[in-house]
Amino acid sequence: MNKKTPLPLHTFNLIFLYQKQQKDGEKCANVDIMTIFQVKFNFLKELKTVFLVFKSKILLYLNWLSQTKQIFFKSKIILSLFVIKFHIDSLCLQKLLQSNYI
Repeated sequence: MNKKTPLPLHTFNLIFLYQKQQKDGEKCANVDIMTIFQVKFNFLKELKTVFLVFKSKILLYLNWLSQTKQIFFKSKIILSLFVIKFHIDSLCLQKLLQSNYI
C-alpha cells in the first residue's frame, strides 16, 4: 500500500484564504497582505508535499491577489517571483509524483 505524504498545514491555510476570498468578495480586501505572503512563503518551503490538483486554485488565488487594490508595489514583485518559482517547482513536483514519492 502506497502511503501518501499528508499536506502540510500551510497548504490548508492557503486554500482556505483562496476560498474565503471567493465567498466574501470585497469584504476580504481588509485581509493583512503581509500575512498572506507569509503563508505563501511557508507553503513554498513545503511545496514538494503539495498535490498538483491544487495548482489551478492557487494560481487563481494569486491572480485575484494581483488585481486587488490592497496589494502594494513591493507585494506585486513578490507575487511575480512566487508565481515563477511555483511554475519551476511544479515541474519538479511532477517528477516526484511519477516516482511515487507522493
